[in-house]
Amino acid sequence: MCDAPQSTLSPAAAHPPALRVSTARLAIAEGRSKLQKMKGSNPLSLRLAAAGLLALCCAQPADAARRARAAPPPVKPAEAVNLENKRRVSLLSFEVVMPGKDKDKDPETVVGKLEKPLPSGEKANLPLTGAKGCLFEARWKFEDVSDFGAVDLCNDAHIVLVD
Repeated sequence: MCDAPQSTLSPAAAHPPALRVSTARLAIAEGRSKLQKMKGSNPLSLRLAAAGLLALCCAQPADAARRARAAPPPVKPAEAVNLENKRRVSLLSFEVVMPGKDKDKDPETVVGKLEKPLPSGEKANLPLTGAKGCLFEARWKFEDVSDFGAVDLCNDAHIVLVD
């Protein structure tokens, strides 16, 4: 039958297939018991601890990215207002007024004023001095009418006056 001596065959090859499987299971079980003796805990708790560390490491950058996206960009107040008169009549006066915090104690402050009348179709640049914040009141007077309105100069410092 077989000319090879019995001693050269591996122990797993000498056993029938059913015994080979159980021998492999026994070797795995022995490895687990050695790991338990070395670590002092079972492999399931080690896996859970590793999964927890992995989740913690991945959650922190995602949380930081979410906070970075949620933070609004810093608001920069306008330094000047670009005026554009698209009406058929001249703009006689224009003021940008910063309201006071308390109407009784803190009066409003004019932070920008048109120096000379602005003819129809013309543009002007109005520098703002001492402006704080974004919300102001604009007051204007044309040859035929005068009015006022609230303006947000942080989002857009370009004011176009039309009919």
